[in-house]
Amino acid sequence: MKIRKIAMVLLVALSLAACENQQVVDEIGDIKPNYEGAYTAPTINNFAGIVNGGTARYATGNVFTRHSLQGRMNRAIEVYPGSTYVPDLPKLQKGYYAEILFEEVNKHGEKPKELYAITTRDPEEAKVDIPDKPGKLFRYTLTIRDENDEFKDRRYDPLFTTFEDYNFVMNVRKPVYNQYEKITLNIENWGPNYLSISKDWKLFKLESDEWMEVEFLIKNNTVGEPAIEPSAWNMDYLAIGPDAELLVADTDKTFVFNHVHLQKGQYKIQGKMGSAEHVFYLEDSFEVR
Repeated sequence: MKIRKIAMVLLVALSLAACENQQVVDEIGDIKPNYEGAYTAPTINNFAGIVNGGTARYATGNVFTRHSLQGRMNRAIEVYPGSTYVPDLPKLQKGYYAEILFEEVNKHGEKPKELYAITTRDPEEAKVDIPDKPGKLFRYTLTIRDENDEFKDRRYDPLFTTFEDYNFVMNVRKPVYNQYEKITLNIENWGPNYLSISKDWKLFKLESDEWMEVEFLIKNNTVGEPAIEPSAWNMDYLAIGPDAELLVADTDKTFVFNHVHLQKGQYKIQGKMGSAEHVFYLEDSFEVR
């Protein structure tokens, strides 16, 4: 009987604690989730490695620039379903021509299904229409020959259409900060899509049970960046806003906000990310003491 009474007291205590915690959450106000979806296996990374491996084996450097595959080996080019793929195609020497083959493949780069094939010297004919289906994998093969039909160079481009599901998380590193302390934020992209991250951050302070937007200074330590060369690998069409950063699947990015002069209180930071056609807002909260 005594044990049962103790158990009942503990149960009541836990219930009261849960109610108090819920009350604190209610008092803080509405906060959007700090994540979208869930972790996924890196399917695109493995597929890209297989297709890019073909370029590593067969490319000669006679026509195409031999980019270091270290940064691209496990990367593919994301394209919107129903869009047009415009490949990087250098100006061909006189007499040279291109053999283009566009195929749908599985995640192992196997069981190819031919969708488009042409022999041409016209860059416009090198473009291909992408099927209007999300989450599909493709291999774009570009072979260059001279006027004697001799092989000169070859490149394989791994492509995939944007998947319907995005998966990523945003976390403020600490729950509590001191005044004038820099705030650190981490974003992890679980894939399979690239994640475009806007630099239009918003900060809100809880005032009388309402979230009020406050201004804060983000110090940019960049002293000058090199010009970006136009390329299919830039995927500018995915950008969610000006100067947005593109985060590869299965990687993370840390943002540090310096010189953030905040008064004591409860705050939440809001980030805008996804892509130009798929916009998400995530929030995470912290306290300044």
